[in-house]
Amino acid sequence: MTHKPLALVSVLICSLFLGGAVHAASGAASAPDAPSRPVSDVGSSGGGDASRPVVGTRVGGSPADAAFRAAHQQSGADYRRARDACNAGPRDKRSPCLKGARDALQQARLEARVQHDAAKRAERAASAKAR
Repeated sequence: MTHKPLALVSVLICSLFLGGAVHAASGAASAPDAPSRPVSDVGSSGGGDASRPVVGTRVGGSPADAAFRAAHQQSGADYRRARDACNAGPRDKRSPCLKGARDALQQARLEARVQHDAAKRAERAASAKAR
């Protein structure tokens, strides 16, 4: 009688593992097929470049939002160019170069955020004054 609780616990643990595996296998087999796209169409905007995602132009939002998005995207592009230049350079100078690129990215994004917040405050003040 002293071994029955231990046996019960082991049976429960085994059933959890086996039940989960069976459930996962049956779920994977019964999953509906996703519609497939040709490889040349994946991630492209008609040009066939799969490395670039399909991104449309953002519609709507205030001019401050548009300026913030543009600054954010530009800072990211600048960072990617700087990172690639750092990685192409000598190994012993990579770490400080990458740190400088990251710091420049963070600074540019902070400045964009500050300008965006100031523009939004000005918009709110103008709309409150108009009421």
